Amino acid sequence: EEPTTAECTGVSTEMSIAVTSHKPGDVLEQGVECVFIAECGVGKDRACDEVQILLGVNGWTGKSWRTVHDCARVDPSTGRVSVRWRVPKDLAASDAYVVKVQSHPSTGPTPQICAEVSGVKVTTPLEIVRVGRDEVQVRWSPGALPADFEKRDGWRLALDVAPVANANESHEDVVGDLFLQAATQGLTVHTRRRSVLYDVTKEESATRRKRLKLTTNRTYRVALAGFTVGELEAVFSTSRAECRMGMVRLAAVGGGDNSAQSGG
Repeated sequence: EEPTTAECTGVSTEMSIAVTSHKPGDVLEQGVECVFIAECGVGKDRACDEVQILLGVNGWTGKSWRTVHDCARVDPSTGRVSVRWRVPKDLAASDAYVVKVQSHPSTGPTPQICAEVSGVKVTTPLEIVRVGRDEVQVRWSPGALPADFEKRDGWRLALDVAPVANANESHEDVVGDLFLQAATQGLTVHTRRRSVLYDVTKEESATRRKRLKLTTNRTYRVALAGFTVGELEAVFSTSRAECRMGMVRLAAVGGGDNSAQSGG
């Protein structure tokens, strides 16, 4: 996709900022780290040396802005600015956020050069609830899927489950065992190099939840992902949620005097 470019009123079109990540329709998850990237030009065409990155949402009183990064330095050799940032957990879930990058007000040109990307979604991460000794239920919100997911022909939804191998285990063997376990349960599954894909049925997609049976005493990292039919490379994916299937052993220890005189 082409980068999104916008300029503030009164600024020459020869100097601009182009946002390459994020894009309209991108899904950001609360509490998850992501990367913002923008191109600001090189040499005499560089729009600015430092930028501010803001996240905005429309409200009853207009658009309100929240600072993602107050002062990010543009790489002078590439003209690129790249910033890792963590989506605040208290950010409300919505599909109407706007990501804005602008030349820094203290060091940049006047009027400011800026670019905005609208239609960015913020959603809650996957929720994994243990419902039995070896069973969990994975739940996701409507916002976890791209805006155009329902319109895409040939896309299928799956849970991408990556088991964590112990120090004395082969990761390939652990993945193979997980695949065989799911296949013997009659589930539609596929193997990737380091994970197993569990197909999500239409009914599960409608309720936005799926149950998984997993081996105990192991940790798994689970993501919701979309795939094209016949391909195992994800066209989109959520971040991975950790699922720990640990077991607790309880022991009872008796005490006291068990002699006849004690009445025991």
